[in-house]
Parts: sequence; structure tokens; C-alpha cells
Amino acid sequence: MVAAILAVGVLSGCQTQFPKVSEASEVEIRLTRSACFGWCPAYAVDIAGDGSVTYEGGSSVAVSGRFQDRIAPTEVTTLVGMFERADFFSLKDEYIAEITDSPFTKVSLTIDGRTKSVTDYVGKFAGMPAAVTELEDAVDRAAGTAKFVKGTPETIPMLRQAGFDFASSRAATFLADALEIDSYAYASDLILAGAPLNGRTSRRDQPAFELLFPLATPSRSDLGRTSVLFSEAAAERGTRQDRSVALVIAARRDDAGLVRRLVALGVDPVVEESGVGRYTALHAAASARVARILLRAGIDPDFTSPMIRKAVLVTDSEDVALVLAGARLSDETRDELIARAREKGWTRLLARLGA
Repeated sequence: MVAAILAVGVLSGCQTQFPKVSEASEVEIRLTRSACFGWCPAYAVDIAGDGSVTYEGGSSVAVSGRFQDRIAPTEVTTLVGMFERADFFSLKDEYIAEITDSPFTKVSLTIDGRTKSVTDYVGKFAGMPAAVTELEDAVDRAAGTAKFVKGTPETIPMLRQAGFDFASSRAATFLADALEIDSYAYASDLILAGAPLNGRTSRRDQPAFELLFPLATPSRSDLGRTSVLFSEAAAERGTRQDRSVALVIAARRDDAGLVRRLVALGVDPVVEESGVGRYTALHAAASARVARILLRAGIDPDFTSPMIRKAVLVTDSEDVALVLAGARLSDETRDELIARAREKGWTRLLARLGA
């Protein structure tokens, strides 16, 4: 592959001699990745010849902001060798494909003040040698950016070593961002480390709890663990809103013990979700037993809002519907409930309603 790259350089007449590197040489390697229309991680990382690493996180990353790290100088030497074998200084300055909504990646090498940069915008469709992608990925691996960008088991120890305050509002933002990029194991680690639960994402200013609601499905163990940890932490140290969210999650997960515990704390059963509106934990009840606990706690079975109907008309559980149908139903609600029961084949509910 390297031989092919060299041949292209010679035939095009643009081959440039690679700078000589000595022990006294000042070396800097820089990699930047931009945001895109979707959820592309945006960040930059610099690696100096002595092995010092500077990371700057932007959007859609596990760790935003500036952090320092260090790698062995021999790893820098290895990277420079890769640049030399790719004849980096003979490559075009940019490889831009006629495609929209994708991220830009830029890799640069500076040796004794002489800098060469290559910009990659879906470059594989614009004649970019595969060696450029290999260099980009090699810089990521050497700098260990995964712990900053994705969130790995190394992330929390790295933050501790950096003196990070896990009780800060910044930690709350990290938790929201971790949920946004589906880094659930890292999000769980942040909750266990004491991160506040009421943060908002750095990209869309979206509350963390709105990203937690999908986690209430018990079929996904990684999501379920995060939601359980959030709910338990909310009961211990959460704000009033955190506890309301925790009650909804506990009701949806059929965690009757936690539901009772939160109800005993006098938790407000109403939450408000962007694009959905206001609703109660009763709307999320996964079982008849949880529905009964919530009813005994005084949650109004007739609660509605402009975008939400009564809980009995939205539940997907016939057992829950049977409990809620025991409350006084208006003629309109009864007619709607009969239609829903017929649609779902709920024979027990139809018998209860005499339909």
C-alpha cells in the first residue's frame, strides 16, 4: 500500500521529501474531528514529541472541555514513522467528496516548524489513500481518545486523577451527554461517582431525565442498570424533579419496592417531558400491583393534559386497565376504553365493562 502511495506521488510530480527527525526535533501531531448533521463526536487532540497529550472535547462526546494526558515518547516515534511511510508531506492538502452532512477530519504533523495538514471529508470517495484513514485512527489509538470520546472503564479514573469534581454542574452535563451518546456503562459510573442527576446536554440543552425514559424497558440490561441506579440515587440525593422521574421509571420497570419508597417520600407524581407534555407515574404503571400502590397514594386516575389522555386509555397492560377501570368512568371514557379493549383483544376487561 505504501509503495502504491509513493508511486502516485512520483507520477504526479508532487513528491515532497519527508523532514529529517532527530532527538532534538520538535514534533507535534494534531487530529481534529468536526460535528455533522447527526451525532458525530467533535473534538481535537494534540500529541507533542515528549508524549504530552492535550484533548479538547466539543459536542457528542463523553468528556467535553480541555484535559491533559501523557503517552510514552516511543509511541510518538512510532506515529511519526507511520507518517513517513505514508509519504505524508507528498499528499494533497484536502480530499473533499461531493457529499453533504458528514464530518470533517483533519490530521497534521509539525516537525521543527514545518507543518503539513490533510483534510478528509469522506475522502475515500475523493481519491484519498487509505493510509490517511489509518493515520487518523492511529492518532486516536495512541492518544487514547476513546476514554474521552466514548466513555470507557478508564474514564472515571482519568477524571479522578485530573481532580474532577463529580458533584459539580459540569459532572451533571457529562451524565446527560453520556446518555445522549448511549454510553450507558459510563453514565452508570458517573451516577455511582456522585454526579448530579438534573443536568442538561451540552449540545441540545436537553434534560438528562428525558434521555432516561427509554431506559425503563427491562429487556435491555445495560439500559436497565442505568435507570435503576438513577432511580436509587434520586431517592437518596435527587431534586424534587429527579424523584418524580425516578417514580415514573420505577413504575414502568415494575419496581414496587422503589415505588413504595418514593411514594413514602411524598414525591410529586407528575412529570413534564418535551414534546409529550405532563403525565403521572400512573401512566407508566407496568403492573396491577404498582397501579394499586399509586392509586392508594392518591394519584388522580383522571389526570389529563393537552397531549396526554387518561392513564386507563394509554396503558398497554390489561391488568392495569382492569385496576383503573374500577374507578368511576365517564360515558365517553368508557366508550373509548371498550374500543381499545376490542382492538387489543382484552376479553377480561370487556367482560368487566359488560361489552
